[in-house]
Amino acid sequence: MRKILEKIAHVQFFNQIASILVGVIIAYISWNLSIELTLSSSLLFFAYLFIGQRVYLFLVVLSYYLFASRGLLIGTQNYYESFYIALLFWISASFLTTLVWVVVWSSLFKKRLYLFPFMLTLLIIPPIGFISWVNPIISSAIIFPKQGFLGIAFYLLFVYITALIIKRYKPFKQSIILTLIMVFIALIYNQNAKIENSQKLHPINSNLLYKNQAIDFIGDYRRQKKLLLVANNSKYNQLLFHENALGVFSLNSMMIWENLDKNKTVLAGATIYKNQNSYDNVLMEITNSSHKILYKQRVPVPISMWKFWIEQGANAYPFYNPIIEHNKSRVGVFICYEQLLTYTYLHTMFYNPDYIIGISNLWWVEDNSIEKIQKRSLKLWSLLFKKEVYFSVNR
Repeated sequence: MRKILEKIAHVQFFNQIASILVGVIIAYISWNLSIELTLSSSLLFFAYLFIGQRVYLFLVVLSYYLFASRGLLIGTQNYYESFYIALLFWISASFLTTLVWVVVWSSLFKKRLYLFPFMLTLLIIPPIGFISWVNPIISSAIIFPKQGFLGIAFYLLFVYITALIIKRYKPFKQSIILTLIMVFIALIYNQNAKIENSQKLHPINSNLLYKNQAIDFIGDYRRQKKLLLVANNSKYNQLLFHENALGVFSLNSMMIWENLDKNKTVLAGATIYKNQNSYDNVLMEITNSSHKILYKQRVPVPISMWKFWIEQGANAYPFYNPIIEHNKSRVGVFICYEQLLTYTYLHTMFYNPDYIIGISNLWWVEDNSIEKIQKRSLKLWSLLFKKEVYFSVNR
C-alpha cells in the first residue's frame, strides 16, 4: 500500500512540474518569438477545456501569467527599490487572474463549455479586467485579421469546434493535434496582413533619464528643451512623444514651447497635478501658441499608481474618453499599462477610431519583455480592427 501511495505521489509531482513547464513554454512562445506564434496562447483556453484536475489548470495558468509578466517583477523592484514590494505586485496580479480560471472551472467537460464565455467575460471586464493581461483572445488577430468584433466571435467559434472535434482523443493525442493546428495556422499566416500607416503622426523614441517617484522640475525642463530641439529639427509636422515626456506640465512649461516652429504640432505625455496628492497621467497637444489635454489615462497601474482606496496618486478614468478628437480624426489612446489590457482595447474599438496611439515610459524597466508585449498587443489589436497604430517609447 505504501509503495502504491509513493508511486501516486511521484506521478502527481511529475505532473505538477510538467504543468508548470507547459505554462512557461506557452508564455515564452506566445510573447517572445514571432508575432504569428502569439496564437500559441490559445493553448491556454484548450487547457481550461481539457485539463481534468483543478490543481493542474492552476499551475499551468499561474506559471503562464508569472512568466509573461516577469518584467513587472524586475521593473517594480527598480522603481521602488524594494524586492518585497515587487514580489507582492507580481504574484498578487498573477494569482488573482488565475483564480478566475480555476474558480469558474468544472470537472465536467460539458459544463466547462458552458462556463467558458463567463470565465472569459470575467477576465475582460472590471475589476479583474484592470489586472488581467496577455489574454489569449488576441490570437483572433492571427486567424481572422481585419474582422474586428466578428473576428473575435469567429475565433471563439474556432475554439469550440476544435474542442468538440478532438474531445474523443486521449490527452497525448489532443496535445499533438492542437500543436499541429497551431503550427499550420502560423505557417499560413499572411505576412501581408499588416496595416500600412499613412504618416498621420511621426513617433519619436528616446532614452531619457527620470528619477524614482520624485517631482524633478530641473529634469523636466532639460528634457523639454531636448524634445523641443528634436521637434524643430524634424522634417515632420505632427510629432508623437512618449508618456510623461513633458514631466509635470504647467503654464510655465509653455514658455519653452513658444519656440516651437509655427507649422508643428506635438502630442506628448505629461503629468497634471490636481492638488498636492493626486495627478492625471495625460496626453497633451501643443503648438507654439496653445496647449490642451487630449486624453486622461483610463487605467493607471493599480496599487502603485492608482491607489483607489485613498485620494492620492494617479487618478483613473476607466469609463471616460475611449476615443479623442485630433486633427479631424477619431483616435484611440493607450498610455503604457493600458496597452496590456483587453478591456481598454474593446472599450476603444467599440467607438471605431480612425487610428490608435500608444505611448510608454519604460526607463525603470531592465527587462524588455513589457515593451515587447505592449508593442505586440498594439499591433495585433490594430490588425484585428484594421487600424493604423503609432507607438512612442522612452526606454
